[in-house]
Order: sequence, then C-alpha cells, then structure tokens
Amino acid sequence: MGLNHLTHFHFSSSLTPLLTGHIRILARSVSSLAMMKTVKPVLLLGLMAQSASFAQATDYTTTQTQSLQIGDTITTTGDGTAGYGLWSNGTQQITAPGNNVISVSGDNAYGLVAFQPFVNSTGTSTIVATDTQITVTGANGGGVRLAAHTNAPAIGELHNVTINVLDASSIGIDAGSFNSTLTTDHQTVITAVGVGIYTFGNVTITGTHVTSTGDDGIAIRFSGYATNVIQTIEGNAVIQARGNTVNDFSAGVWSAANNSQVQAPLVDDGVSVETLGKGSYGVAASNGKLQVNAATVVTHGDNADGARTQYKSTTTLNKTHITTHGSSAAGVAVGNAPFGAGDTNDMITMTGVTVTT
Repeated sequence: MGLNHLTHFHFSSSLTPLLTGHIRILARSVSSLAMMKTVKPVLLLGLMAQSASFAQATDYTTTQTQSLQIGDTITTTGDGTAGYGLWSNGTQQITAPGNNVISVSGDNAYGLVAFQPFVNSTGTSTIVATDTQITVTGANGGGVRLAAHTNAPAIGELHNVTINVLDASSIGIDAGSFNSTLTTDHQTVITAVGVGIYTFGNVTITGTHVTSTGDDGIAIRFSGYATNVIQTIEGNAVIQARGNTVNDFSAGVWSAANNSQVQAPLVDDGVSVETLGKGSYGVAASNGKLQVNAATVVTHGDNADGARTQYKSTTTLNKTHITTHGSSAAGVAVGNAPFGAGDTNDMITMTGVTVTT
C-alpha cells in the first residue's frame, strides 16, 4: 500500500545525541516493503538526511536564526525577541522555502524578522519566505518586521505568503525604517484587524491582497521622509478596509509621506481599493502626498470620501475611477473642515478622473 501521508517517528533515548528537536519524516509515496528496507539503515546511520526516500521537517518552539527546511514549523509564545519566529539578525539571507507554518502569540512578537539589534551594525539582513503561513495572536507585534539602521539595511521578500493578524494593536507587515525594502507578490494575502502594511521605506506591492477588518483600520499606510524612497502598489493589487472610523481614521490607502522632496507613494493602474464603513476613506493623504493612477476606488458608508486630501497635503489623480455609496460621502474632498480650522494648504490635481456618487 502506498505511503503518502505525514508520518511521525519517536526514537529511544539512545538516539538523543543524533537529534536536535522533534523531527517529522515527510514521506514520498513508497511501498510498505520499501519503507521497511529504507528506514532501518537510516536509523542505523543516525537519521542521515541524504536518504533518497525522505526529507526531514522539524517543529520548532523557539526563535530560529537559520534557514528552515521545507515543511518546518515554528511556534513561539515568548515576548519581544524571544517570541520572534524566523529572524535574520546578521548579514545573512534567511529563508522559509515552502510549506512552512509560523505562529507567534507573545507581546511584541513577529513571525518573520530582518533586523540587526546593534545600532552600529553594518551589512544587509534579508528574509525571504515562499509558500508560508503566518499567524499572529499577540499584541504589539506583527507578521513581518523589517527594521534597519543607517548602515544596516533590511530586506523582506514574500512569495505566496499568507499572514493573519488577530490583535488590533499588531500589524500585518511593519517596514518602519527608511532603509528597508519590501516586495510582495500576487499570491500573498495579508489580513489584519488593524494596519495591514505600514511602511517607511521602499516597498513594491505587486498584486497582493491586503485587508484591514477592524474599526480605525488602514489597509496600507505610507510614511517616510527620505528622498530616495520609492513606494508603489501595482499589478492588480486588491486593497480593502472593512471597519468604521470611530476614534481615529480608517482608509484603504493612507499617506503621510510629507517631505517636500519625497516622491509621492503611487497607487498604480489596475489596483482596486474598496472600503466598507462609516468615515472609511478610499485613498487619503494627511500631512503627506499621494499619486493615484488608473486605479478603481469604491467606498461604502456615510462620510466615506473616495479621495481625501487634508493637512498640508497634495494628491494627484490620473484617470482614477471613484465611486462612493453613502450619505455625505464625497467623491473628492479637499481640507478637513469643519474639524480642521485653517486647513487650507491642500491640493488635488485631477486628469481624466471619473467620479460617481
């Protein structure tokens, strides 16, 4: 009978020196006879991974600072760095190569991290994940953290990664350093109760699905002051915010990149932005700048403006399609009156824009 399932093996204490953790054998489809013939010499040789019939997978319960193998899992419960899942803490590239599951539940814990802990560090920390699932249940943490120093950049690449963040104070991806670079692909899905992606550095979001599900949530929040930062959403990405504005604000895309020399974050052709909630803006610049090309922006909710610019901000709309559904939901809004007295230094430039309210 063929063997095509995940098999767990438990070994006697005499083999303890050969093992570094709980090892799972991912078996290919082989006959029972072949299984018996293969396992015996593997055990006698100390579980050599070179066996042609097997690949080893390990369930870790502590932070890992080396690349994973296919099928490895990480589950941590600690706070801070003790709760990190996979951490590139030096100048090496660390990878999650596929079929990996990472779960973190501590305070200020993150699933994937590229960050050198010393201020005077040099060199680049890189984390690359493919076909990986990340779940975050703790507070003040997130799915991915890219934290860089002046001479120690941080890079994160996500390919077919699913991130699910269940606490409103945690972030799907925190790329809050100007010297960080994030890329995500069209198979990556990010869901967070609060902020989906917060970025201060370079970011290219290509076809990614990003959703904020809670009140006062923002799917993508741009910030930044460095002149060489490029921040782009492209490739038919789907951006959604499904909460109301209650105490702060809610939006699909929010920009606070406000240095006069900073290149405006770009929401490019084919991107879809949709919000569902009272006061939940589609795209907004507040003390910042933003450019939206031939994207589609749809809002559902009272006071849920399609595009809003406020507090000394500039927005450029180029062939953008905007639709709002809700009472007092403007297609395009400039300034924050009546709440922001004196908020007069704002500007929206529109070319070939369609607005339906």
